[in-house]
Amino acid sequence: MLVSLAVDRSLAAARAASRLTSLRRLMAIAAIATLARLVIYIAYAQLYGSFDAICQWDCHWYVDTIDAGYDAAPRGVGHAIAKANWAFFPSYILASRAVTAILGVSVLHGAVIVSVLATFGFLLVSARYLELTRGAIDPWLWAIFVLAFPNSFYLSSGYTESLYLLVATASLYAFMRERTYQTAGLVALTTATRAVGVTFLPLVILERLGFALRAWRRRSGSSALINDLADSLLPIVIAPLGLVAFMAYLYHLTGDALAFSHVQASWGRGMGDPFHQLFRGLAKLDLSKLPEQSRTLNALGAIVGLGAAGYLLARRRPIEAWLCASSVLIPLSTELDSLPRYVAGTPVFLFAMFDLLGECRSIWLRWLIIAACAALQLFLLRYWFLDAPFLT
Repeated sequence: MLVSLAVDRSLAAARAASRLTSLRRLMAIAAIATLARLVIYIAYAQLYGSFDAICQWDCHWYVDTIDAGYDAAPRGVGHAIAKANWAFFPSYILASRAVTAILGVSVLHGAVIVSVLATFGFLLVSARYLELTRGAIDPWLWAIFVLAFPNSFYLSSGYTESLYLLVATASLYAFMRERTYQTAGLVALTTATRAVGVTFLPLVILERLGFALRAWRRRSGSSALINDLADSLLPIVIAPLGLVAFMAYLYHLTGDALAFSHVQASWGRGMGDPFHQLFRGLAKLDLSKLPEQSRTLNALGAIVGLGAAGYLLARRRPIEAWLCASSVLIPLSTELDSLPRYVAGTPVFLFAMFDLLGECRSIWLRWLIIAACAALQLFLLRYWFLDAPFLT
């Protein structure tokens, strides 16, 4: 553990005593910021018919799955021919279905409510995590930065981004606070939310193996050794249960436990060399195709994500660097599509961007950057309402 503390600044800061902002104040800031942006979005969406315009692209898949459940076989009509909804992980779908049933609202509105609540939760938990690992921060600056970030409109649509940000950050927070079983349970939820949730599993495994090694060196009595062995193995068993449960369900439904992966082929995805994909995208030089799909734009998004991972590593935050890099490389190994969204939907990437913002000594420059981000978001939001392919 001493070696870990020396290497990782986030772990070292989390173990040190620090003064934290009151939970009530953080909740008030998160609630005001989330609701204020929602009001802006509702007003803006009226220019494009109604708030339902917030649902584009994969949002329709989520809404359909929330309403009708998972497909027993690939579809055979329209644009979805040979496709199935097995690629969409279940935790967001189950949460949205529960909210829809309890409140009696439409499926889309139930999904948006889950997204908005998860955004509120993410702002709350992430502010606490940043205080724990960085020291004092301005929670207002953080909340507005996140909600003004150019790609953050996905947090208010029927997408998993907001829920993944919440459960992934909660997993990291519990991990830094050495709450072993809480970490394992939250990681299980993370693996049931998005495929890249598996990037948390090595953290749990390595930390528990280190615990087991230290317990063995203590050479305690047999009773203590059995307890230590249980504490070493049980979290490792619990952590992947979200993914395991989804695989078991898919096996029951389709006969293929890996259907969530195999179905990616119908979208033109397949496992390969991520750097080959990256170089091919850069060489395409197709930015002129915007607002159609641009492989070059997607490749640039991946480079920004990998650059953020390098920045975190240089700042002696290897755990966050691993999560950031692996969350880029896993989807990049299949295709370039949606890479900017995947990158911006990774909490440690947002932490890196906020660290960079903090290096601006002028508070006016910080707010100017945030204002520029907000303007770019409104520009992108217009194209989102118009169903632009480059924002899939």
